[in-house]
Amino acid sequence: LGAELERETVQLLRQIIRANMFRTDKRQHIAECFVGYETIKIFIRLSKDYNLLSVRQYEFAATKLNEIGKLLGGWYRKM
Repeated sequence: LGAELERETVQLLRQIIRANMFRTDKRQHIAECFVGYETIKIFIRLSKDYNLLSVRQYEFAATKLNEIGKLLGGWYRKM
């Protein structure tokens, strides 16, 4: 689960970089970021459910993910 979470996180970072680089079709690239974002949210929740993360670690990760979601949503609406 940890390896998949790490892989998905790096992939999301790459998707964000791609979305930032392309001048055309940014909205499509940002929409693709949401798939990675949702996958990471599920992996974080599973990590908590399997007691791989403490409640405090989960709260920290959930807070950061929430911020990322708001930024992606704002970026998507701006396009």
